[in-house]
Amino acid sequence: MEPSPETQSAWAEHVAELGRNSIYTKGNSWYWGSNIDDKPKVFLPYINFPNYAAKCDQVASAGYQGFILTSGAKDVSHEMTAAQGSPP
Repeated sequence: MEPSPETQSAWAEHVAELGRNSIYTKGNSWYWGSNIDDKPKVFLPYINFPNYAAKCDQVASAGYQGFILTSGAKDVSHEMTAAQGSPP
């Protein structure tokens, strides 16, 4: 199970937006990479666990929309989509 590149980018931007709206990114902190020279400043923690849990439930209820599902070496994402009645 892997997120699609688009899903991954959208999630990273969503988490970054939460960080920008918090006090965590206002200082030079190891919390977002300031302790390592030349490291990109990326805010990784998700703020507001209840919202995170709700998003996880939403994604699961939608058949893991935005994720590429594989079983071993076989890609089954098209089978999941077909089973849900959506075009691949």
